[in-house]
Amino acid sequence: MYADPAASGFVAGTAWHCYGGAVGTQAVSHNNYPNKAAFHTECSGGEWEGDAEAGFAAALGLVINATRDWAKGVIRWNIALDQNNGPTNGGCLTCRGVVTVEPDTQGHWSYTKTADYWALGQASKFVRPGARRAASNTLGAGNVEDVAFVNPDGSTALVAFNSGTGRETFRVRWGDRWFTYSLAGGAAATFTWTGTQHGTVDPAAIGSVDIPFDNPDGSRALISYDSGMLASQAQVRVGDQWLGYTLPTGASLTPPTAEVTLPRESWTASASAASPNDPAGNAIDGDPATRWSTGHGMLPGDWFQLDLGSQQTFNQLVLDTSGSSGDFVRQYQVYVSGDGTNWGQPIATGPGSTVTKILFPQVGGRYIRVVNEGSAGSWWSIHELNVLAPDGAASVAARSDSGVQRKTAVLPDGTQLLVAYNSGHSVATFDVSWGDTTNAYRLPAGAAAIFTTRRA
Repeated sequence: MYADPAASGFVAGTAWHCYGGAVGTQAVSHNNYPNKAAFHTECSGGEWEGDAEAGFAAALGLVINATRDWAKGVIRWNIALDQNNGPTNGGCLTCRGVVTVEPDTQGHWSYTKTADYWALGQASKFVRPGARRAASNTLGAGNVEDVAFVNPDGSTALVAFNSGTGRETFRVRWGDRWFTYSLAGGAAATFTWTGTQHGTVDPAAIGSVDIPFDNPDGSRALISYDSGMLASQAQVRVGDQWLGYTLPTGASLTPPTAEVTLPRESWTASASAASPNDPAGNAIDGDPATRWSTGHGMLPGDWFQLDLGSQQTFNQLVLDTSGSSGDFVRQYQVYVSGDGTNWGQPIATGPGSTVTKILFPQVGGRYIRVVNEGSAGSWWSIHELNVLAPDGAASVAARSDSGVQRKTAVLPDGTQLLVAYNSGHSVATFDVSWGDTTNAYRLPAGAAAIFTTRRA
């Protein structure tokens, strides 16, 4: 809907739930369409989390990480349940309320506050409606995690949580002022203060960069990026560099040539593992109803390999998992070899999807190996695999990048960013160079594309 000009104006943003995937997906979505808000609208606490300490950790982790990744608020569902986790309408029987309402032995009703209440209170008591999140670094899972806000009255609130098991001592710095604090494992604290910040902060201490753009209505669109987000975008190896790119929904990257699907008659397939009912050959049998699958939950190092039968030239690989939509490769690396023994370095890497289209500059080889680098309970499956090759010059649309703003930045690790934001009202098209290859990029109105360059 964001990519549809007729619908986009009627869509305020995205509602997110917590039951699957990674919370960082919210940040990816924000950077794709930075004017669209994120609302965290549901995540239940429950008996499956374990004891009260585990429930507190889950709820406070949600408060911190959902808001760090652009959520305008966090709801812990349900607000109130009785001592039997009800009443229910036939749904969850093990969900926990923010408060538990029950009668005592004399029939007098009262309530008790659960771990979810105390976790939400670390923010809701101190972070006021209309607050804006302030940039802060975090030490990550198993250490001190945090999120900071500036309230409408100018006061600052910092929520800190030690998600590890041992006591941690840390320093809170605000400009040229700082203090030291210590938190036991599983403990949290919220700090508030007022005043004017003096002194500057080294961006490397934050770990991310903020890149603002101007909208025609006078508002601003903000892109925020850190090195951890590299895994969420496709990257190709060109010489001694990795060139990365994002593809918001509705965007496309097109090679300068028409594409033809290579014939499969001489192909053979193999894999690191296969279910007895899903052999490797099923991925290239032309039948989308059959599949290859690992027969186990995805593990780093799982691989699928093609022997094309002879040396071929190609520039695109398509892994179609539509028949088992959740079984796509979580994080791929693509290798090409002439002899099936010497593989060298990967030529492409990135996150998978239900239909994973992997583009790279034209390359020659007989063997192709796709290696999974992620973990998931789902089996890795491929229903159909195709290899595409260039076939003459393509017919491309005229370049039109009116309304596209471009800015650059450098991450603390040296990764170079080029961000293109389409503040116009129509689709923009422009060139993207991969060495000697010039691709066409299509960017919908209101969307942003992030291009990265780093040493291989």
